[in-house]
Amino acid sequence: MEAEQFEVLSKKLDAIIVLLAMDKLEGKSKKDSTLLLNQFGLDYSTIASIVDSTVRAVTVTISDAKKAKGNNVAKKSMATKDTPRENLNEVVEVLDDAHQ
Repeated sequence: MEAEQFEVLSKKLDAIIVLLAMDKLEGKSKKDSTLLLNQFGLDYSTIASIVDSTVRAVTVTISDAKKAKGNNVAKKSMATKDTPRENLNEVVEVLDDAHQ
């Protein structure tokens, strides 16, 4: 796959992830949504765009949660970061479960 094709495909997948997340996180607080998306391995910029916030606010929310829970959030987040493909599969499974 050429680099240009890969970039186009990557942007389309990012858009799909954002749309699915926005739909499934409806009604959840920004904090809960931020922490859940962080556990799925999404980067802070993507999380910020999904929860309609800033990267700085996302960083602070995640940092505060780590401090409050003795880094349990960080451990869970790291446990899900095996590969991008596995993260995507986990996101799809959770979103499918929430949809049913």
